[in-house]
Amino acid sequence: MFKKVNIVYNSFNIKMMDKKEIRKLYNNQSHLFVKEQESYIENKHIISIINSFLEDIGGKKILFAGCGNGKECEYSINNNADVYGIDLSNELIEIAKKKFPNNKEKFLVQDMERTSLKDSFFDIIIANFSLMYSNNLKAVFGEFGRLLKFKGLFIFSVPHPVRKMKKYNCENYFVKGKRYESWKSIKRFNYYRLFEDYINSISNSNFILKKVVEPKPKQNSRHSNYPHHILFKLVKGGEK
Repeated sequence: MFKKVNIVYNSFNIKMMDKKEIRKLYNNQSHLFVKEQESYIENKHIISIINSFLEDIGGKKILFAGCGNGKECEYSINNNADVYGIDLSNELIEIAKKKFPNNKEKFLVQDMERTSLKDSFFDIIIANFSLMYSNNLKAVFGEFGRLLKFKGLFIFSVPHPVRKMKKYNCENYFVKGKRYESWKSIKRFNYYRLFEDYINSISNSNFILKKVVEPKPKQNSRHSNYPHHILFKLVKGGEK
């Protein structure tokens, strides 16, 4: 007779399952993802806003967390920054290495919640549409705080909670947690959060909020009367 076993899904179990799932999803869809991402007008718009936050980056050490195929690194590399990129998808990292062969040793398969990179090494960390794959913002903010120099910049973009409400949550803003969805035939999941979740995560970290941007969508449609994305610019302050 078999004994029934109850599996407890603690935060460590969830983290490991998520990492395996992300890697599998994006490895299997890597070329489709690259094609859609590089032609997506809204993503180009977000990258242009992120680049507008960057000043005098020549020689600065910049980490792109969740760099994908490396497209978002192009501006910084072309402006003589010392660029590193990490992603869980080894297929996307290989594409990034081929795209930027002179930088290939600095594109690494790493988990943004726990990297092998040095303390206080980077001047800037950029996470463009990658934080929503982590169920543990506290771990991400803690790791980025470790990696950044004092007064270093942390810039991140995420899908706007209002966008998630309108497109996927049947007008219910308060639905949170892991949700599966499809974008341009690409299957994925996000951790849906409220605006207050991001603000509280910042407040509980050693980062100081400097700027929030809710850009108006570039494409005119019936969905362009509310923000689709949100960007945060933070500065590393004193230790909490």
